Amino acid sequence: MRSTKQSVYERYEADEGFRDDVVRATYAFHLSGDLLAGKTGEAVSAHNWRNGRREATCVWCGRSRKDVRYGEGDPRCQNRPDIRAIIEREEWQTAAWLNRCKNTVGKALKRLPLNGQTLAFIHETHGYTPQETLEVIGETLTLELLSEYEKARVEQSAAGRRGFKPKVVTGQPAQREVQALP
Repeated sequence: MRSTKQSVYERYEADEGFRDDVVRATYAFHLSGDLLAGKTGEAVSAHNWRNGRREATCVWCGRSRKDVRYGEGDPRCQNRPDIRAIIEREEWQTAAWLNRCKNTVGKALKRLPLNGQTLAFIHETHGYTPQETLEVIGETLTLELLSEYEKARVEQSAAGRRGFKPKVVTGQPAQREVQALP
């Protein structure tokens, strides 16, 4: 006696119309193309549905599940981006950022001691948070260091505002005068 799974598989192999129907349903109602990759192992152009509803449309090609399931033409996504290229670009950008961070932090720590003021300086000047800075050099963030950092950030912020004097620009574009506010 044959199992249901075996009989469905035999029908899938023998009947081209049934096979097409299964493929269309898989593209229309599954979130990924893992089921279709099967034996071939090739990349599958599955859709990226906005949600799990029947009325959902693909983020990339804009077709609805109904169009994919019952429409004419290829059920695969027609505008799927190359995910591998996106991941490779992100990895390259992260590696470049990490190298810049290592160089910047290394140069700063050759001149300055590791304390809250130095962490605040690196964060204010280069944008690297204390966690990122310490991770690059292999240190851990202690509560003492964090409180020094927060105190230094408040001091730097207040000092930056004290020295700021807004200016008003008046006159025609050709004859502009800049006046300092009292």
